[in-house]
Amino acid sequence: GASVAVAVLVLIMVFIDVPAIKAARQAPSWLIAWFQFATDLGLAPWFLAPLGGALLLIAFITSPSLTRMSQLVLASLSVRLGFLFLAIAVPGLVVSIVKRIVGRARPVVAGEDAFLYKFFLWRVEYASFPSGHATTAFAAAVAFGVLWPRLRPLLWTYAIVIALSRVIVTAHHPSD
Repeated sequence: GASVAVAVLVLIMVFIDVPAIKAARQAPSWLIAWFQFATDLGLAPWFLAPLGGALLLIAFITSPSLTRMSQLVLASLSVRLGFLFLAIAVPGLVVSIVKRIVGRARPVVAGEDAFLYKFFLWRVEYASFPSGHATTAFAAAVAFGVLWPRLRPLLWTYAIVIALSRVIVTAHHPSD
């Protein structure tokens, strides 16, 4: 499975990355502006700040003086919120480290060279692969989809829009 995934990734890099970035650079300004707005909705703080805040609030209000039922409800809520927080934060952390190790140049730096890498360079211009926004969006889609299955079509649409937005604003190649 991993070999197939790597092969598909290389094929996308070879045949799709450069034409997609060329097309994104020629997109109408209104489309780029819309995707520039949308892309910010893929930032981890949109999820982690409210989830972390809710967890802190629960920790603050939990008390032995609460009824047993209230304690159980808060515990149940804490487990779900903790799951969501970790399911979004851990992939984001891993991707932040991996992208610095891989050192793939962003389209703005690379131009038409989809294979420009500077391994172990900890600069944002060389932190293209993988996309942190897309990772956050898909992690959120999966995590929230586990708890609320009826929302899956909406969540997957959101994640795909975020991933597309990163290409349209030329922050990432499609293979990222």
